[in-house]
Amino acid sequence: MLSRAREGLFSTAAQLLPKKTLQERLQTMQDDLEQWKAEVPELFRPGSPLRPHHLPKPSDLAMAIRMHFSYYHLRMALLRRTLYAWGEDLGRLMDVKVSLAEASRAIIDLTHFIPLEPFSLPWYCEPNDFQSTLAT
Repeated sequence: MLSRAREGLFSTAAQLLPKKTLQERLQTMQDDLEQWKAEVPELFRPGSPLRPHHLPKPSDLAMAIRMHFSYYHLRMALLRRTLYAWGEDLGRLMDVKVSLAEASRAIIDLTHFIPLEPFSLPWYCEPNDFQSTLAT
C-alpha cells in the first residue's frame, strides 16, 4: 500500500495529475487503508486501544506498535496530500486538519509503549579532559 501511494500520489508524474484525478486516487487509497485496518486482528488493529497485558510476547507488542505506526504514517501522508488536493473546500480542510491532529495524538500516545533502554554516548569525556586538550 505504501509503494502504491508513493507511485500514485507522491511521484513526479503524480504531481502533474489534474486535481480531480488526484482526489479520486486519494479517496481510493483512504478506502483501501481503512479496509486493511478492518482486516487486522483486534489486538493489533490501529485505532483500537493497545493493551500490552493481552500480548504475551514482547515481539507481539513490537509488531502491534509497528502496525499502528505504519497505519498512522500512511494516514498522515494521505491527509497531508488531501490538504493540497482539496485546497478550495474549507469545510473539507477543517475535517482533514482535525483528522491530522487525531493521528498525531495517537502517535504521541503510542510512544509510551516503546521501551526505553539506557544509553550513554561512547565518546563521553570529563569536562576537565576537554579543557586540557584545548590548552595544548
